[in-house]
Amino acid sequence: MLVTHQVEEIMPVFSHVRVLKAGRLLAAGKKSATLTDRTLSRAFNTRIALGKADGRYAMTMSAKQNRMM
Repeated sequence: MLVTHQVEEIMPVFSHVRVLKAGRLLAAGKKSATLTDRTLSRAFNTRIALGKADGRYAMTMSAKQNRMM
């Protein structure tokens, strides 16, 4: 088991992940299906772009923009 806030630390050997938000389970399952832009964006409450190379992940964050009318 690995507990981390950094997707870069998730090694290819892990097949499943759990994503928590505010101490509660947000998503769980196979890494390829669970570790997504959408899930991580919900977890971190910001836009996440998730990339993968050689079995390792990297993410980029950007602040959500509020719309003004």
